Amino acid sequence: MSKTAYCRTALTGGTADSLDAIDGSLLLDGDFAFVLASGTFYMYLLDDDSAAAESSPSVISPDNNAGDKRWINQIVYTLSTAYVAKTTNITSLNETGIADGEIAVFNLTSKDIRTSNVLISTDGTLAGNADTNAPTEKAVKTYADTKVAKALFDANTILAATSDDTPAAVTVGEQTMVGRITGGAIAALTPAQILAGFVYERGNVIEDLSYLPPVTATWDPGNLVDGAGETSAAIAYPGVALGLFAVEAIAPYDLQGITCNAWVDAANSVKARLQNETAGTIDLASGTWAFQARRI
Repeated sequence: MSKTAYCRTALTGGTADSLDAIDGSLLLDGDFAFVLASGTFYMYLLDDDSAAAESSPSVISPDNNAGDKRWINQIVYTLSTAYVAKTTNITSLNETGIADGEIAVFNLTSKDIRTSNVLISTDGTLAGNADTNAPTEKAVKTYADTKVAKALFDANTILAATSDDTPAAVTVGEQTMVGRITGGAIAALTPAQILAGFVYERGNVIEDLSYLPPVTATWDPGNLVDGAGETSAAIAYPGVALGLFAVEAIAPYDLQGITCNAWVDAANSVKARLQNETAGTIDLASGTWAFQARRI
């Protein structure tokens, strides 16, 4: 539970500026008070079950609704002339305008404790929107947690908004590019949209960057007699699709007149075929073949 600090300029007397004038019904155990009276600085701590007899300045009892509550003195310091001369010494408590919950500051020029005009705020909505409110750590966390919940951020998630003041967590799937086309909102892009976005002109040459990254595979063709051919096993090639890509197979050696063709045989898969029409028998070695797909 929060504690309240009080600033007064007299210990007793029942006046508005005296410590004993604070109504006991307002006081909680652990509240504290600063009193600067007649050149002496006092610090008090409220004990709600003390019941000690009043004995100023050691024990101060509230004039109203005291019960067992007592102000117990913790510090007494008499401010000497030499002490006051030091720039860091407190010479007075200027309580004018200090409200409950305000932050008090030490003024080096006047050497007093006075209001900062800044209030501690526990409002988790930050609705005050004021330069004179200082939110607590809990208030800031409460505010942040209501914006985009941390629990919504799974692995591979980004923050995006498709309209003003509406941030949301968006999970990006594998083999997915996120962007925004002309007139559209942030979303996963189709292959056609991605390629269209990368078309640009440099000089008189149009570069469309439509080639997918090449893939490689080991292939050991059999001994091919004249008129014989061989088709490779299916080779995984992420991103290719039927009817959209042309594929080139690149041999790691001289094909010696054997022809080679490659194609997309299924989504994300390609094959190649060798055909010997040289009138002789050719046995190509095992090697690492490269495959390059280009969107047409």
